[in-house]
Amino acid sequence: PRSGRTEIGLKISFLRNDKESGFFPIRDPIATDGEVHTGELMHGNHLKTDRGFSLVELLILMAMMAVLAAFSVPMLTSSMRDMRMMADAKNIATTVNYARMSAASQMTCYRMTFDLDGNEWSLSKLNRATNDYEIEQSANALSEGVAGSGITFKASSDGGPAGFPTSSANIVTFNSRGIPVEGARVIYISNEKEDYAVTVSLTGKVQFWRHQTDGWNMQ
Repeated sequence: PRSGRTEIGLKISFLRNDKESGFFPIRDPIATDGEVHTGELMHGNHLKTDRGFSLVELLILMAMMAVLAAFSVPMLTSSMRDMRMMADAKNIATTVNYARMSAASQMTCYRMTFDLDGNEWSLSKLNRATNDYEIEQSANALSEGVAGSGITFKASSDGGPAGFPTSSANIVTFNSRGIPVEGARVIYISNEKEDYAVTVSLTGKVQFWRHQTDGWNMQ
């Protein structure tokens, strides 16, 4: 019958349009009432699931991250150690300068004692009544731990800043005018890679130095 040929023609035309548009019927789109149910169609791309990482790809990524960490961690540790040593040297210089100013302002003697083997230092003030030095600032230690490993006082240096000794001082004493009693003094700090120095001139001036390829440079 003519109506049957018409229905077949509609089905063929419908399928041809679906191939071109990327939509495919899930079931017969021709309802008994002759209407097309478009809600029963699904896009071909939606039939595909998203692909994740394979185990091999994850292992390769983890290996690359391990290699990067192996190179970056030592560099980071070295940089932190350098910063720690610079901070230690600045801290010593600040304390020495405090001792000088306190001695002059309070008209009494101040003394800094350095334990070169124990990597510690302390600050004392002269008690005029007993003529003894009393601890004003308890022992301070150089940086320790992973970032501070290898930072120590250096007993001597092959060459010091111009006009200063090559050996580290154990004691720096300031009189009531802020002048070092023992003369020009220096304290060396090292981390086996580079050296720093804190100096006290004959007039009591405190300076902070760093040893570089061209020699000692004031910081």
